[in-house]
Amino acid sequence: MLEITSNHRGFSLIELLITVALIAFIAMIALPMTAAWIDGPDVTRSATQFQQALAKAKNIAIREGATLEADEHAAAVCAATTDNVVTITVKKRKGVVGDDPATRTVPDCDTDDDNEVFSAALPGSVTVKLNAADFSCACFAANGAVFNSAGTVCSSCSSQAVISANPFIISKGGESEEIALY
Repeated sequence: MLEITSNHRGFSLIELLITVALIAFIAMIALPMTAAWIDGPDVTRSATQFQQALAKAKNIAIREGATLEADEHAAAVCAATTDNVVTITVKKRKGVVGDDPATRTVPDCDTDDDNEVFSAALPGSVTVKLNAADFSCACFAANGAVFNSAGTVCSSCSSQAVISANPFIISKGGESEEIALY
């Protein structure tokens, strides 16, 4: 009878354990970099959408400023979080000088009305902060100045300071981007 002998024995248990340990170590190092690859574009896209909202609100305020009284605000940028998704909206004032005061309304971030001119849902888990607090509302005056609202109705902006030195911070995970007002 013909006997075949083979010198191939396969891998030992020690060799397999070392290989698995090396793969786990490489994956542990690569995982944070992968998260940055995912979070970075979300932050950049969110910052771009937020800048668009700020620009639209400022343009509305300047364009419609001639129809406002000195202490009125023409537009607002609102942020609302629902199910871990931030939605940015731009709302404008209803009515002009000379209209019945009952029909003139300040932009209100708490109501769903027909004054909304722009809306964008930011990618999940993105946060928008101003002065280390969650951002909710900013009001735009006729000259384009931006005021931080104490609440979500722009009538509360009149006693607030103009936003200037403090940037908005858009962040997700370990990635963040600052947006300074222009």
